[in-house]
Amino acid sequence: ASGWYEIPNTKMRAACPPNKFGGSSYDFNFYCQYATGAWSGGAFDTLRNRMYIWGGGHADYYGNEIYAMDLSAETMRRLTDPALPLGTFTPAQSELSPYNGTQPNGRHTYDALEYIPGADRMWACSGSLSSGGGNADNWTWIFDPNTNTWKHVTPVGDTPRAELSFISGYDPNTGKIFMHDRTGLFTY
Repeated sequence: ASGWYEIPNTKMRAACPPNKFGGSSYDFNFYCQYATGAWSGGAFDTLRNRMYIWGGGHADYYGNEIYAMDLSAETMRRLTDPALPLGTFTPAQSELSPYNGTQPNGRHTYDALEYIPGADRMWACSGSLSSGGGNADNWTWIFDPNTNTWKHVTPVGDTPRAELSFISGYDPNTGKIFMHDRTGLFTY
């Protein structure tokens, strides 16, 4: 019958980092509920039959780890650990503290996460950054699920504004991501 079904063994908190992870003073396990609860989202990996979940942001959650809900195994797991040390209010751009250019800062992702099947990568753009008073950037990040690593990319062409509340969608017919930055429509 049609309807909702709660998949057993997929509670995210069980996969969250413990409080004081890595010697920090941050209560990761308590606040990780906001990786989804704070205007964040996910992207479905059609190759692995799993959904990536990434979020946090603003003052809701400072972690930047990625989770995967494996629909074949019906399990939830954390793919990456949060970067340490956690960010501070100055500076709070993704390319600066705490991630030294190797990972994006945690953020409200809104609807700007997409899985690109042909490239086997997850795409992310902008969002409300952690520790930044809700500031946005217009950086594009690519997550490689084979190595569980991020890469900052600099796309050619017009750059969307640094804005909150982007919306996006992957079009399998063209292989492009369509994104609206509240001003104009862009393709990636």
